[in-house]
Formats: sequence, C-alpha cells, structure tokens
Amino acid sequence: MQNLSLNLCVSDIPKQFVRKGKNGKFYVNLLVVQRKEIDHFGNTHTVKISKTAEELQLDTANVYVGSGKVFEIKETTADKVSPEELPEFMRDAVSSDAPEPIKEVPF
Repeated sequence: MQNLSLNLCVSDIPKQFVRKGKNGKFYVNLLVVQRKEIDHFGNTHTVKISKTAEELQLDTANVYVGSGKVFEIKETTADKVSPEELPEFMRDAVSSDAPEPIKEVPF
C-alpha cells in the first residue's frame, strides 16, 4: 500500500461542492488520481473534486484543488535497539516501570 502526502488548497474549493452532513460538519468529496508524469515539484498525484453524475452533466471540467506525492515510512534504528543498548537517561522511557503517559491535557 502506498502512503500519500497531500497538499490541498482549501480556498480553491468552490462552495457549491461543500456539503453539510447530518452531524452539522462540512464535507467535500475528493478524488486522488495518479499523474501520468511526475511534475517539477515531485508530485505523483493530483487532487480534484469528485463530482456527482448530476454535476458532471452540467459541467464535465475537472476542478483541481491539490497535489501529492508518494512517501515511505522508514523504520528507525530505535525500533531495533534493546533497552540495554540505550544511554542510561533513555532507559526509563522504555522500561516497564516507566510512568503512564498523560492521556488528557489538564487545561
């Protein structure tokens, strides 16, 4: 599976494509398409508005609102280091008796 990093220009989204959901939030249907060629910024994908069949009958022009590129998540060497190999000040962070992480911000 590929990971994509997208850059979306919100101000380029025409208001007629913004829909209000039953929950009161606003949504835009988007389509991410692989480019035939990588552009000069290294983008491998383009982002456009996903139109309904009715919208396509009125206007078939694409509305481009962003771009993106493939990236890989690389393993860090920290994932492969045993606690004994870490500097002493870092061992507490990986020990089983380390304090619980904060689940909520107190303010």
